[in-house]
Amino acid sequence: MAAKGSHQLPHSPRFPVEVWQIIFDLATDVPYTLVPELYEKSDRIRDQHSALEAALATKRSLVLVCKQWQHMTMCYLYRVVLIRTGLNLLALDHTLQTYAAGNGSLVGTRSPGHWTQRLDITMDFSDESKCGELDRCVKRLADVIGSLPKLQIVSFAIPASLGLEPAAVIMPFRVLDALRCSANSLRILDWSGRDFFPQIHQLEELLRDLPYLRVLRCRNLVWANGIIPSSILSSLTTLAVEHLVERVGHPGEGDLRDACVSLKEFIYYGMFYYFPRGFFIRYGAYLTSVKLYCAGSRWFREALDLLNEYCPNLDRFTFCLESLFSLDLPRVETWSFPRLSYLEVKLGALDFYGLFQFLAHLRNKVPTLRVFQLICPRVVEKLLNGPPRASALKDLNEIPFRVEDDQGNLLLDRLLGGENDHFGKCTAPIRIIPQWHGVMFLLILLTRLLDALERLHAALARYEADWESAEKPARASEEVSILSGKATVEGEGLGGNERGTPDDEGEDEETITVEVDEHGHLILDNVVAGSPIAESFEENEADDADEESEDLACSDSP
Repeated sequence: MAAKGSHQLPHSPRFPVEVWQIIFDLATDVPYTLVPELYEKSDRIRDQHSALEAALATKRSLVLVCKQWQHMTMCYLYRVVLIRTGLNLLALDHTLQTYAAGNGSLVGTRSPGHWTQRLDITMDFSDESKCGELDRCVKRLADVIGSLPKLQIVSFAIPASLGLEPAAVIMPFRVLDALRCSANSLRILDWSGRDFFPQIHQLEELLRDLPYLRVLRCRNLVWANGIIPSSILSSLTTLAVEHLVERVGHPGEGDLRDACVSLKEFIYYGMFYYFPRGFFIRYGAYLTSVKLYCAGSRWFREALDLLNEYCPNLDRFTFCLESLFSLDLPRVETWSFPRLSYLEVKLGALDFYGLFQFLAHLRNKVPTLRVFQLICPRVVEKLLNGPPRASALKDLNEIPFRVEDDQGNLLLDRLLGGENDHFGKCTAPIRIIPQWHGVMFLLILLTRLLDALERLHAALARYEADWESAEKPARASEEVSILSGKATVEGEGLGGNERGTPDDEGEDEETITVEVDEHGHLILDNVVAGSPIAESFEENEADDADEESEDLACSDSP
């Protein structure tokens, strides 16, 4: 709904709007936080909050520059919304209601809720100083969600602080019902916190009303005999759960033979002794990616046996280990991995020897492997800060697959950079300042460039006016003939056209004659003498004479 406030839209910027949009994208973009890039990193939604908060601070700075920038950056400010406290919720609700009433800050702009693609809620409901009364917060939250009709990503990361046990507070139905306002646009629904979960039957009803949902993360999921309805599996490609419960007699669908299954990725956050064996038996053939963020590695071999038996199309696998030292190698060598292309490992502790022994095991047992990645930043930093070993670097260089750090960079390059630092060389990678600092500096330079161009344009206009007034006596000539004896040169580049012929406008042809005396100097008439062109001829003649005299002096000297 367009606002009807008293403020007018600012004038169009002097610089093209498309260029500003590219600059604002560079200044505020956080990789893998929006659809469709987030599909690949949906298990790291909760880890992105700090980066999104830093980008939000940059967006606020851009909005406060001037009215033009406010108008151009409003869509960036509201593209990702973070609700951390009750004050954030109250301010956002007030802004949306103001625009809905037609009293927005800028005339002609739609409600900022139409620009919101991602909503992250990390409120701590137990802190009354931040959230106020729970019922009022829930009401405002439902109103806000209902005012964001184009949501693609919704994440509830509520801490478990309202009770001694997780899920002490049930998500009210009015909040779930507000999510139906974005039913056609919602692609990712994430409950990555420890509280504020919906009831099981309410979640089932909501999922049936989200026809285009691609990614779902929830704490508990219960279906008849462990079979998920085909109405959900027809669109869902990633399922992440902590408990996948098989309950006999639970109302739902019980036949999988005619179901249309789009599920490709399964992420498990529970314990290995609750490992959903029945799920892999029924859906393992559809899976191409499995991520096991589990505690307790004693059952890991059993999980690998299930993957080898029921997941023939598995191409990507992620798992966690408490440690990978030399003492762990006899146990690791008994593991049999599927035929993978991509393997991610999250480790609690690691040393060089254990890493390279494990890589050697993978080289012998998984010939199809193309990429191995360590996804724990702390372990990677510890590995890089350790003493360099030439033999270790040589072994790593001989590995046939790509070994990456947590950022997707080659681990060998990082180790070589650390080795150069250790020996005091200057070939280590340069530390680059954060991205938005450079972009803000670019914005300042562009603003100054625009001002300089305007001053240059004004100076050129004054110079052209002065030149026209000085050239006015000679402007009537369209052709110049320089006569030396019987030689004549007609209008070459002195006001005529390219060929030196008169313009076809019917004007009388005039000729200015310039004679040369016996010494080669120009004999100027009164018309040419008043022209600045003649002054340039005289200066050139004087310079040639000076140079000739200097050459003669040099040749006469002994």
